[in-house]
Amino acid sequence: IYFDGGSGASTLRGPNTDAHWEITGTDEGTLQTSNFLEFTNVRNLHGADDSKDVFLMAANASIAGTLDGGLAGDDRLILEGTSHQTVTYSNTGLNSGSVERGGHRIDFTGMDIVSDLSTASEVFIKATNDADVVHLKDADVNTNGSTTVQLSALNQFTFPNPTTSLTIELFTGDDTFTLESLDPSIDATINVVSTGGEDQVFGPTLSDPAAVTEWTLRDDGTAEIDLLEDSIELSGFETFVGGQSVDRFHGPDTTTRWVLGQLGAGEVAGISFA
Repeated sequence: IYFDGGSGASTLRGPNTDAHWEITGTDEGTLQTSNFLEFTNVRNLHGADDSKDVFLMAANASIAGTLDGGLAGDDRLILEGTSHQTVTYSNTGLNSGSVERGGHRIDFTGMDIVSDLSTASEVFIKATNDADVVHLKDADVNTNGSTTVQLSALNQFTFPNPTTSLTIELFTGDDTFTLESLDPSIDATINVVSTGGEDQVFGPTLSDPAAVTEWTLRDDGTAEIDLLEDSIELSGFETFVGGQSVDRFHGPDTTTRWVLGQLGAGEVAGISFA
């Protein structure tokens, strides 16, 4: 079957079953279920509700409109690999967002997981203006080389470790950032930046009971987490909370007043810790 969407803002909707979509060029590709359909000049692709839709996008392919996995189900967007200087993943709402790479912007909604197989020098993650819950973690404990950032409940980006830098940007909501784990092979500089709201950082729970997470709190409101052989720079956060392992907090390199409360909580240089 061959379908040509013409010159308008056409939408192709999949059947009420699991489907495999491949975007192979500019607004063109295939839809595979029990049948095979080839399409061209289609600006929007829409999977069925309560089904598993997998959208596979070729390295240099693009879609002018939106990839929609539909409501519920288990829907995934997989981006085939190539090399880029910069890749930006943005979260615009529940299961919705965009990926910008190689001069193309891919808008999506209804996706549970976005997996990018391409490599990048710099990776940027942009949260929403709402109260976001962000987790940074090793994508696969059995295989080195990739990182996952989960935003709120159901938006998950997985990508190869960048070679130069990973920057996570939080905006005006009261946000929470949790460092769960880091891929052992990541060498990039990691920065987590918040520009508004009352924001918290939670440290990791390490599998090695003897391992120590080192926290350095500075009087300019920035901080650093040193975890094993890696470090993360933090700015714009008001509260820092240790994980379930051993945490050691260091104050600024100036004369400062520490206020110690109960159960390891306190304040230094206007920054709260626990």
